[in-house]
Amino acid sequence: YAMRVCDSILVGLTAFCTDASGCHDADLESHVLQHCVQFAGDAALLKAGKLLKSKMPNLVLVHRDPSHGIRLAAAAAEKADANFGEVWQTLFNGKDALVPSLQYSHEWRARLACIQ
Repeated sequence: YAMRVCDSILVGLTAFCTDASGCHDADLESHVLQHCVQFAGDAALLKAGKLLKSKMPNLVLVHRDPSHGIRLAAAAAEKADANFGEVWQTLFNGKDALVPSLQYSHEWRARLACIQ
């Protein structure tokens, strides 16, 4: 999996460095590869980041991106406290959850605009 991801990133970079007429800018591609110093991804992509070091000689920092850690920490809190899970469902995830109901309701938007 990591090798496919690595190959996909490199193919995407080559496509990025190719103009609409099909002319590939090898200098630009080389420049990008030489100047990448950081790779962030979820746990499954960390190995791909390490594999990219063979093509990106200045890649010195391969780490897990913070958003995944925050999501996992919040999920752990939900599992640890039944009340938190119930509140989350009522506010955000349930069929008639408050936040989406307010967000997508023209009636509520009009009411809130009037009281502003």
